Amino acid sequence: METARLAALVHGLEYGVAFLLALVSVAYLRQQRSTAWRGSSGAARRLILPSFEPMLWGFVGLSGTYATYFAVTLSRGYTGPGPGPYACVYNEAIYQGEHFHVVFVAVFLYQKSVSVPAISRTLVLTLLLLVSPVGLMGLASALRSSPDTDGYVFQLQYAIAVFARLVLVLFFLRLACRPLARANINVVRELCGFALVFYALGGVSMQLSYHAIREGNAHLETWSVYVHIARSCWISLAPFFVWRVLIADTAHWRGLSVRALHLDTDRASVQEIMSAEGLHILLEMHRRNLIDFAHLEWHQRLGAGGSATVYRGTLHSSLDVAIKVYTPQEISEAIVAEFSHEVGFWGVLRHPNIVSFYGLCVCPPMICLVAELCRGSLDDLLSCTSPLSPLVELCYMLDAVRAVAFLHSFSPPLLHRDIKAANYLLDATNHRVKLSDFGESRVADVQRMSVRGTVEYMAPEMIDGKRGAASYATASDVFSLSMTLWDILHPRQFKYPRGTKNHMHIFTLVLDGARPPLRDTLSPALRKLLVAAWAPAAIDRPSAASMVTILASLLEDETARLAMALERETMPTTGAELVDALIDANRGIRDKFEAVRVGNALLETGHLHDVKHARSFQNSPRIQYTWQPSARRSSLLAFALDDDGRCKCPLHGQGLGTASKPSKRRYRLYKKQRSAVEMLLEPETDDDETMMWGDDIHVRDTLAQ
Repeated sequence: METARLAALVHGLEYGVAFLLALVSVAYLRQQRSTAWRGSSGAARRLILPSFEPMLWGFVGLSGTYATYFAVTLSRGYTGPGPGPYACVYNEAIYQGEHFHVVFVAVFLYQKSVSVPAISRTLVLTLLLLVSPVGLMGLASALRSSPDTDGYVFQLQYAIAVFARLVLVLFFLRLACRPLARANINVVRELCGFALVFYALGGVSMQLSYHAIREGNAHLETWSVYVHIARSCWISLAPFFVWRVLIADTAHWRGLSVRALHLDTDRASVQEIMSAEGLHILLEMHRRNLIDFAHLEWHQRLGAGGSATVYRGTLHSSLDVAIKVYTPQEISEAIVAEFSHEVGFWGVLRHPNIVSFYGLCVCPPMICLVAELCRGSLDDLLSCTSPLSPLVELCYMLDAVRAVAFLHSFSPPLLHRDIKAANYLLDATNHRVKLSDFGESRVADVQRMSVRGTVEYMAPEMIDGKRGAASYATASDVFSLSMTLWDILHPRQFKYPRGTKNHMHIFTLVLDGARPPLRDTLSPALRKLLVAAWAPAAIDRPSAASMVTILASLLEDETARLAMALERETMPTTGAELVDALIDANRGIRDKFEAVRVGNALLETGHLHDVKHARSFQNSPRIQYTWQPSARRSSLLAFALDDDGRCKCPLHGQGLGTASKPSKRRYRLYKKQRSAVEMLLEPETDDDETMMWGDDIHVRDTLAQ
C-alpha cells in the first residue's frame, strides 16, 4: 500500500509540473504576442501560430485534470483499485495520459495543414493510439470468469501493453529516421529521442513490475518504483520539447510564403496572367509585402462572403486595417503562390482611388490579405440610400473612373475584369471611392482570357466568348464601369426587369442591345457619356482617361456654382464650419462624410484653399480655409507651392498631395524604397500625377479612423 501511495504521489507531482509548464507556456505566449504587436521582432520570432494555442490549452486541461484527480484522491487516502485485474487498466490509463501531448504533436506533424479538420484528425488518431490499449485491457478484465483465470488475463494485458508500446516506438523511430518537411529536422529528432527514452524507461519499469508480480519479488518491485519515478520526472519535461517543435513548425509556415515566391515560373505559361518576365516583376514587388502574423492583432468580424471573411484588425499596434481571410482546405506552397497573384497586382498599385494594400499574411489555417480599413462598399451605400445630390454623384463617379484610368495607364494596361459597385469601397477619412478586389485582374498582353465577372456588368464581347474564353481589353472594363456609374445615378433600382433573374436571359438582352433605363432628369452630358461607354462595339467606347476629362469638367461646373453661393455666405472659415454650412445649405448633402468629399472637390477644382496649402479637406475646427486665391499668394504661410508658384491644393483635393510626416511611434513601418521594378511599372500620366503617385506615401497617412 505504501508503494501504491508513493506511485500516486509521484504521478500527482508529475502532472502538476506538466500543468504548470503548460500554463507558463500559454502565459509566455500571450506576453510575447502583446510585445510583438508593439513591434518587437524578437518577440515575433518567439511566437507560435495562433492555431497552436488551443493545443496548449488542451494540454493544460488534460494535465490539470490528472493533477486535480491525484490531489483529491491522495487527500482522501485512495491509491487505486488495489491488486487485481483492474489494477493494470488503472495504471495504463494513467500511463497513456503522461505522453498524450508528445504523441499528439508527433501525429500532427504528418498533417498537411494546421486547419481545424487537421487538428481534429490528429486528435482522433491520438486517442485511437492511446485509448485502445486501455479499452482492450478493460475488455480482458471483463472476460475474467474465475480467480483461476487471473494469470491468463494478466498475461493478455501484458501482451497488449507491450504491443501498444512497440507500435509507438516504431512510429517515433520512423519519424526520427525519415523526418517530414515540416518543422526542423533536429528539433523533430530531439522530440523523437525524448519519446524513445520515455518508452525505454517505461519498458524497463513494466518488465520489473511484471516479474515482481509473477515472482513475488519485493526487491524487483522496489526497483520498479525507482524506474517509475525516473520515468515520471523525465516525461514532466515534455512541454519544453513540445514548445520547441511548435516554434519550429511555426518557422516552417512562416517560410512557406517566402518559398512560394521562388516557385518555378514555368507554369506561368499555362496561366492567363502574363509572361514569365511579368510574373517575376510582380513577385519581386510582392516579396516586400509579407506580414508576420505576430504583428497582426485581430478584432471583430466585419462581414463574410462566399470565399472570404473580413475582420477588423491592427497592424503593429498603430494602424487600423481590414483583414480579408481565406481558409483553403490545405495551405501549400502552390496555394500561397496562387494568392500571390492578387497580391502581386495589388502591391504595385498606389493611388488615391485604389484601396491601400499592406501585405500578405500566411497564418495557417488562414491566408490573409491586409488592406486599408474602409467604411463599407459603394454597393452597400447605394442599396440603402435615396438618390444622391448631383455633386456627390459626380464625385463618386469621378473617383470610380479615375481608379480604372489609373489601371489602364500602365503599359501594357492592367485589366480589373470584375468592376462593379460591390468592389468599390468608401474611404473612412475622406469618403473617397476606392477600387479593390484584384483577384481577377490580368495584364492585357494575351489575346484571349477565361470569362470572369458579374453577369449584369459583363461586356457583350465577354458574354459572346467561346468555350469559356473571350477577347478582353480595356473597353470591356469600360463597359463594366458604365454599369457601375449607372448604379451611382440610380440607387436601389434594377438594371433589367425584376423578373429577369436568369443569367442566359440577361446575356441575350445585352447581346440584343438592351441597356438599363436612364432617368429623365439626367443631364445630356452624362447621358451621352453612359451611352457611349456601354456601346455594343468595343471600339466605339471611350477610354477611361477621356471619361475622367469629361467628368472633371462637369465637376468643375457644379463646384463653381456651389462655391459662388457659399462664398457670399461664409468668410474664411474652419473645416468644421464649412461642413455644417454644406449640410445646412439644402443642396442634398446629407452628412459629414459627403460634406468632406464635396470639400475635397472644392479644393480639387481650385475654388477652396487651405491657408497652408498642405493638406486635403478635413472636418476640423482648427484648420482654416479661404475662398480667396489672392490671400494665399500674399500669405507668409504659403510654402506648399510648386516650383513655378502654383498652389498644390487641387492635388491635395484629389488625394495626390505629398503625405505629411507621420508622428513618431514606438514602431514605424519601414519606408518603401522605389526599385527598378517599380520604375518599369510606372503609369504613363502627366508629370504632376506621375510624381505624386511615385512618391513614398507612408501607410499611416491613409489610416482609416
